[in-house]
Amino acid sequence: MLGTAIVVVSLVAHAVVLAALVSTDDFGQKLYLLCIPFGLLHVGVLIGFTGTMLATPLGQGYKDE
Repeated sequence: MLGTAIVVVSLVAHAVVLAALVSTDDFGQKLYLLCIPFGLLHVGVLIGFTGTMLATPLGQGYKDE
């Protein structure tokens, strides 16, 4: 769930950064701002995959043992 939320925040951050870059005159000077949404995207996907890998072996019956 946390990974999905971070990926959605990344999508919103992409929209905000791209809108800000298009509205400014020095587009080429501030392309480094795109690193923030891409970093959020990668962290969100990593957390999502980690959660999936932990949920699969633990599963529903983990507390029964």
